[in-house]
Amino acid sequence: GNVKVFDVGDVSAPKDIATYAVPGVTSGLDVHEGLGLVTWFDYQAGELLDAGVEVFDSSEPSDPQFLGKYTPAKMPFVVEVVPPYCYVTWYSNPPPWTEHTHGLDVLDISDPSDPTLVGSYEEDGYHFWSTIAVAGTLVYATGDDTDLSIIDVSDPSLPIKMGVYPDGEAFMVDIAHDHLFLAQGDTVTVLSLADPLVPQFHTALEHEGWCKTIDVAHGYAFVGSGVLASLDVGGCW
Repeated sequence: GNVKVFDVGDVSAPKDIATYAVPGVTSGLDVHEGLGLVTWFDYQAGELLDAGVEVFDSSEPSDPQFLGKYTPAKMPFVVEVVPPYCYVTWYSNPPPWTEHTHGLDVLDISDPSDPTLVGSYEEDGYHFWSTIAVAGTLVYATGDDTDLSIIDVSDPSLPIKMGVYPDGEAFMVDIAHDHLFLAQGDTVTVLSLADPLVPQFHTALEHEGWCKTIDVAHGYAFVGSGVLASLDVGGCW
């Protein structure tokens, strides 16, 4: 579950240049302007033994260094950094395994040595959010078996769920040009965010394969489905 750093200066021959050790299963990773955030957990025999949201210095890629850690009482998943905060989704099912909850934590990382919980949103349910995208003060959260939820974090201490887009389940989401892109297996669904609180269906792009990852840049959606494919989405806006 370690974090690997690759030099992609020569994209035809990426080089493994560093490893950042993680004492569990890595569940999420984001890097922003020399600051890295990684989430991990140690889950054995139906019990969460340990977990962490770790901050590391990535300004020197060949030598990432630990800066600080927040220890949640829940299983953390994806993380996205929007300084001075980071957003972490989580799932909880403690013994005797009868209560299932999931949600979103907001951490203040202005002091990287001491990431601090400032707010949390929680709801019941077995499903959890395995992918998020942040636009302004809104977090769009979903998973491969749950609808798309819209969380308002304008007050970081009090995240509020503002709405749901049904049939918004996805393996991964991304935002570009006021549009939300959902990787939904053999389809990339595009939603308009002209009204950020009420996403509207815009178009659906069929894809041969089963796309589970997506990144939108320069008018193209790059999707991973065993092989890397690119879809022209420039006409979506």
